[in-house]
Amino acid sequence: MSNVIPFSPTPHLDAPRGRPGDWSEPFDLAVDREALDAEAARLRIDPDLLAALAVERELVLYDLDEAGLDRARSQQLLDAAASVEGPALGPGNLFFGYVRDLRVGAARSEGSTSGRSLMLPLRLHESLRRADLELDIADGKQAQAWEIAAACAGLQMREWALRVALLAR
Repeated sequence: MSNVIPFSPTPHLDAPRGRPGDWSEPFDLAVDREALDAEAARLRIDPDLLAALAVERELVLYDLDEAGLDRARSQQLLDAAASVEGPALGPGNLFFGYVRDLRVGAARSEGSTSGRSLMLPLRLHESLRRADLELDIADGKQAQAWEIAAACAGLQMREWALRVALLAR
């Protein structure tokens, strides 16, 4: 009998396919896996990253709705803010490679996400458990644009969205 307990799957740093420093762990996310894989291929990003962006987008809208802001108006504000060219990121910026990969696509995992847990940043797990969210993977392009704007500002998407909403008031 061994006193070593194997951990499976092993959590890992998410830098090659997500925000630098994000710690990802498995999460059994209720989402259409075929739609997720297809949209990730279309956007040329990793399906796990797309799932994380879709979750964070929905959490942004949830937060703003809880604050009493209209969902449609919030989306308009955030889309307008994301369409403004952000500051140029140079090679010394922490998010340079991440934003580049979001803009032009990156190497992504091959194969289907069906039959496995998605790897989501741990910072999203508890909020996702508390909120009753319905993810629409078809909004992946919007989530991608919001994340690019947030990363260019050096913020998480939820921080960036709150700042945009407060400045618009």
